[in-house]
Amino acid sequence: MNFSSISFLGLLQEKISLWMLPSIKRKEIYSLKEKSMFIEQLNMLSPSPIFYTDQKEKNIVAQITKETHAYNKNNITRTRAYYEFFTRNQEVHWSFLAHIVSRNGGYYMTDLKSSYLKDFLSDSQINRYFLFLERSNAFIFQDAFPQLLLYEYSKRIGKPLFHLLSAFHVSIFMQPFWKEFYLKKNSRGITVAMIINEQFMLEERVIKGIYQSTSLLQELPYKLQENLGFTTIFIPYKLSKKYRYRLSGKTVKEFEHVKKRVELGKELYQILFEERYISETIKFAHNQPHTGSRSDYWDFLFTKLENANEKLLSPALESVWEDVTHQYTNKVDWFQQKNMDVLSFFNELPEVTDYDLTVVALRHYLLYSALDNISES
Repeated sequence: MNFSSISFLGLLQEKISLWMLPSIKRKEIYSLKEKSMFIEQLNMLSPSPIFYTDQKEKNIVAQITKETHAYNKNNITRTRAYYEFFTRNQEVHWSFLAHIVSRNGGYYMTDLKSSYLKDFLSDSQINRYFLFLERSNAFIFQDAFPQLLLYEYSKRIGKPLFHLLSAFHVSIFMQPFWKEFYLKKNSRGITVAMIINEQFMLEERVIKGIYQSTSLLQELPYKLQENLGFTTIFIPYKLSKKYRYRLSGKTVKEFEHVKKRVELGKELYQILFEERYISETIKFAHNQPHTGSRSDYWDFLFTKLENANEKLLSPALESVWEDVTHQYTNKVDWFQQKNMDVLSFFNELPEVTDYDLTVVALRHYLLYSALDNISES
């Protein structure tokens, strides 16, 4: 990076440090009456066999299975599928949140092959971290996307089909929330339910299920990435159309704790769907297809191309990673023990402050540049 770039970053940092974004206020998710209803319904639930009322329902399950398999190819196809679903069903906020988080998952994957990180980890470590990110991304999609499509089919035919959730090994926890959402369209409620479900599913089927003998999340290189800022969720947004995209979001701390991940999800949801910024973020998602390269949001600093002058290499994901075939054999329902403590997550959406991360991202960029120079040396 040359001195003019450093000067530009310095001026940009000085200018944006003057702006303070207002806090995002707490919001109610469900009323006391609604929460009492869910407690009653969840207490009554028990695992049940799959049942179909007619051949049409069997055909719907087969079609959803086919579509999920087709889109669950890699991080690029999953991220696109979430956004395309959101364009058709904008009341399902979780699908756009999943799109943004999945974009960041792609950035993590390509960071491992970037010019600024790849020489600091062994090939074995790089492959292990990639597989962890890839499995997490794939398992969440395999569980969540059939739920989204089942909701869409329910809208299409005019009756709820959520008794078919068990056909996709979705936790019984989700049944009352989807039924309520179908009737009342409480976007906050279904979003928080999905955040809870996907993180506890991930805990049961991936983090405990695959990494139980040796904890990848406690190893030094993973902690190094966390402390250097490689685990920050960035959300592009604009304060004004005439400026470049700025970055809001939060940093993933203590990822190994499932409750921390749920609370993080709620904070990200608050930031993403803040009324002042959401329209520009949707425009970004529409205009900039996800490639996995950080040049998607800041092409004046990052590039997908090798040997591009004065820019850091952040490659397109499909140019550096091959597709992985996963086995979804662990189908344990995380809610089978009726962990009613999770209902506390529905108390409210939290107040969020200090969510503009533009300066943080610029500091990360300077750090990446230093690592890149060391790597070259």
